[in-house]
Amino acid sequence: MAPNHNKINNIDSNKKCTLHPNKDIVFFCLDCKLIPCCIQCTSSKGEHHDHKTDPLESTSNILSLMNNFKDDVHQKVIKRIEINETILKQSNDKYNEIQSQFDINNNSLKKEIKKIHDIISIVELDIQKQLETTFENNTLINTIITSSINNDNQILSTIIIIIIIIIIIIIIIIIIIILINHNLKKDQ
Repeated sequence: MAPNHNKINNIDSNKKCTLHPNKDIVFFCLDCKLIPCCIQCTSSKGEHHDHKTDPLESTSNILSLMNNFKDDVHQKVIKRIEINETILKQSNDKYNEIQSQFDINNNSLKKEIKKIHDIISIVELDIQKQLETTFENNTLINTIITSSINNDNQILSTIIIIIIIIIIIIIIIIIIIILINHNLKKDQ
């Protein structure tokens, strides 16, 4: 028996054979569940050689074809549609579940990133305050050192002036003593 290639639905509007497109369909192969076939299909080299056939126009073939469709093909199509609808529903349910999980994960990610950003902002502000405090302390230390050095310089300048004045006074005193001594020696 030749394999069933589901050619029952392959009768086109001009009744050409699917295996031999240039030949008209003239028979139904009874051994292959009423597969339409041409003369070449039933020849000695054909796929349906030595199979039982009925002419295409035979009423019994048409009724049998309709019954076969109603009992076999139609039920298979309905079952396939039901299976497809079940698969489609499962696929849509899974997609909705994935979409929901995606939304949850996306929102969770955004929240976690915001937390990290907030922590970084707090750390940044803390470091900034520490830097400002350190700078203010350094500014104060610089001011104290500058003031101290300026004060020391002023004191040293004053001491130098006093020493110079004392030296001048001593020189004057020495000159006076020398003059007095000199005058006393003259007067003697």
